[in-house]
Amino acid sequence: MTDRWRLVNGEELHDIKPDPGQKNNVADKYPEVVEKLRRAYEDWWADVSQRFDEQCEIIIGSGKENPVKLTCHDWHGEKLPPWNQGHIRDGKQANGFWAVEVIRPGRYEFGLRRWPLEVDEPINAAIPGGSAISATQARLKIADVDIVKPISLTDAVVTFDVRLKAGKTRLQTWFTDDTGNSRGAYYVYVKR
Repeated sequence: MTDRWRLVNGEELHDIKPDPGQKNNVADKYPEVVEKLRRAYEDWWADVSQRFDEQCEIIIGSGKENPVKLTCHDWHGEKLPPWNQGHIRDGKQANGFWAVEVIRPGRYEFGLRRWPLEVDEPINAAIPGGSAISATQARLKIADVDIVKPISLTDAVVTFDVRLKAGKTRLQTWFTDDTGNSRGAYYVYVKR
């Protein structure tokens, strides 16, 4: 994509200034643009694919974004994390970890939620079109901290207060029911 052009699936070309809705495929009129954008994409892909195994840490503890909102979409380790709201409404059983960097040592508050702050429903509640879950425990693991707390029927958030050292680490969460079934907290709000 450039300021003027968008190439879709290497085939469709759209001139987005006069056609912002991208209704007209103009690839036949501009084959040289199609070829130029294909080459640029292949060069970009060759560069980034060499680093797929690297993790990009999410910064926590910065004054620039405090609190930080983490979502399950950024989990590592899960082949297909809950990547859309349908998965979250259904209570998809999945888990992974966030790669984080604690930028400043200190006391941090972690708020584990199934629903985003804007929804503010209990962890176990179903919202329209969704399914209830029956989690009874919340667990937080980060650096050398590993804490478990109970979840009541009315809890929309389970909060953990922890002291952390600066550095790169992993953060993982669990909502577990009485039979041992678990899923990660889909949303975690971290405040220094």
